[in-house]
Amino acid sequence: MRPGAKGGADVAGTVLLDAPAPASGTAVQLSSGAAAVRLPASVTVAAGQSVASFLAATSLVASSQAVTISASGGGGTASAALTLVPYSVVSLSFSPSPVTPGHLLFAVVRLNAPAPAGGAAVAMVPGTLTASTPNFDIPVPAGATEGRAAFTLVPCADAMAVIQYTARPPGGGGGTASASVISKPAIEAFGTTPAPSGISGTLPGGSPTEPTIYPGPATFSAPSHGIVPVDGLVGILPVDAVVWMGLKLSCVPRGTAPIAVRLTSSSAAFPVPHSVTIPDPGTLPDAVFSLERLPVAQDTRVTVDAVAGPASASFVATLTAPRLATITFKSSSLRSSGRVGATLVVNGDAPAGGLPVALALELRSGAPLGTASSALGVPKVDPISIPATVTVPAGSRSATFEIAATGKVPSGALTVRATLNGHSVTGSLTLVP
Repeated sequence: MRPGAKGGADVAGTVLLDAPAPASGTAVQLSSGAAAVRLPASVTVAAGQSVASFLAATSLVASSQAVTISASGGGGTASAALTLVPYSVVSLSFSPSPVTPGHLLFAVVRLNAPAPAGGAAVAMVPGTLTASTPNFDIPVPAGATEGRAAFTLVPCADAMAVIQYTARPPGGGGGTASASVISKPAIEAFGTTPAPSGISGTLPGGSPTEPTIYPGPATFSAPSHGIVPVDGLVGILPVDAVVWMGLKLSCVPRGTAPIAVRLTSSSAAFPVPHSVTIPDPGTLPDAVFSLERLPVAQDTRVTVDAVAGPASASFVATLTAPRLATITFKSSSLRSSGRVGATLVVNGDAPAGGLPVALALELRSGAPLGTASSALGVPKVDPISIPATVTVPAGSRSATFEIAATGKVPSGALTVRATLNGHSVTGSLTLVP
């Protein structure tokens, strides 16, 4: 039997007689001086032979352990020493480092000898046990010296910048190896949010380049309008002029200097500040601030990106254009050769250049009109006409126009249809000949 072996490995042994065994063979009794070495009760030397082999099973050990192996048979006894030695971890490494919480982190360990049959588990023990840094094992396959594992670093609530792990070998003893991974600050949430309690409108003093940060305490936890915080889903930014936004950092150690989060927008209709500074990110990692979105003529998709050092996040939203709300008349009826004033209203301010709204007439009457211009859906139904379009001026939410009758009107009902960006509203007048 060789003098030393890794605990957990099977070790081959032999017994040697001083003369060939008789015709019935010779039974040799085996015993171990420690539970770490398990032997068969006996081994038989075949007739005419002087040597027999056996296999000893060993256990993992935390430190070197010398075990005496005894054999007796054929009128004699003999013993040998077997030293079990522990495994050691030669190295431990992490990649990538730094790593963003919530992303995969890969760990690699190497042992000083091949793992035993059935493999081995290397225990990973954090320097500080928290929900962010749990214990876990890295398996090393049988016969291999290297084990790998991938796990997700939980977004840390305790704001540790450097996370240290120690790899302990199978059996819990022998040499250990330690390595650290830097947990870089992450943008945990980013998007729109309701205005802080007691605040209506925007804060004074803000501008697209110099936003006014709400003085707090105000924490940002869940975006509104269905916008997912990080790498988000398309959401809706309604026509309200004031949009409250928030962002939240994670894994920022206490005492960290102010962090400036750079912002960019893909649309001039949604200007954002060049940066938003969080004064004490290690204590209050939230920023809540207000912006003014500009009116748009059509629904506009916008992407806003936030970058804080190596961390980044974005959300995508749609700036909605104003929709037609109502169309009203100064009178409920239109008489022959008469005029009726009308007002249409949209639900948001018109952008620069105004909002052109298409107008059309629809006549319901039993009397034939008898002219080519009497088709439905045109701005003129003889003898009635309206402008083909009317423009809501920039910054306004309404526009006026007139329906005019240049002759005798038939009896019936006249529908006026206004259309903006594929959305329509209608209003009706009674025709009085």
